[in-house]
Amino acid sequence: MAGLTAEVCVSSTIREATDLGYECLLLEDGVAATCPEHLPSTVSAMRCEGGIFGSTAPTAAALEALLVAAAATAAAAHGHHATGEGAQAVACAEAKVEVEAEAEAEVEVEVAGAAPGPFRWPKGKVALLMIDWQGDFCEEGGFGHALGNDCSDASDVRRALKPAAAVLAAARGAGIPVIHTLEAHDPALADCPPTKKRRAPVIGEPVPGAAHRGRMLVRVGPTTIAEISCNDREERQRV
Repeated sequence: MAGLTAEVCVSSTIREATDLGYECLLLEDGVAATCPEHLPSTVSAMRCEGGIFGSTAPTAAALEALLVAAAATAAAAHGHHATGEGAQAVACAEAKVEVEAEAEAEVEVEVAGAAPGPFRWPKGKVALLMIDWQGDFCEEGGFGHALGNDCSDASDVRRALKPAAAVLAAARGAGIPVIHTLEAHDPALADCPPTKKRRAPVIGEPVPGAAHRGRMLVRVGPTTIAEISCNDREERQRV
């Protein structure tokens, strides 16, 4: 998982996914927190009690594993195993790939250095979640900015974009499903709890000075930002 914000939407998604029986991996530098000091505590919470909520790893480790997954998929498509330079690439990536002799063998990939425990996935049983990479949280004038959050080019939110975009590109190259989430309410705000609207009255208001961007946190308005754009083959979930 990569996305915004670490201590709110990302953490909530991880906890719910864990309760549903999924194994989760948080990409440490592919997420950003509303307050920078909250990110270390989010990572620590993931690792506590032996990793009760899952594991964490830097995006570089995930990229190496995704390269291995892409190589293994290509090798399987050509009916042979990775040898020679391919095997060296696997070793350099420090990721474990097990290929059975049968044509239908499953490939297991491990993200090196995941903590507090390993993160592995069998072929066809992993997806990348890109959580709430939308203008409302990333751009000046949006919902987050209206609440006082830093959305400038020098912000932690913007710094997390580059590693997250790299993982997205690698997942696409490996043929791994990608799911994008957007926090977006019905235009009539019928699905927005009154308590939420009371705490954040800007919900549903037009983006100041940018009518083309629609209304804050409303379905007809928010879209994934250009660096993390959702393509036609990927799933978009509005929550």
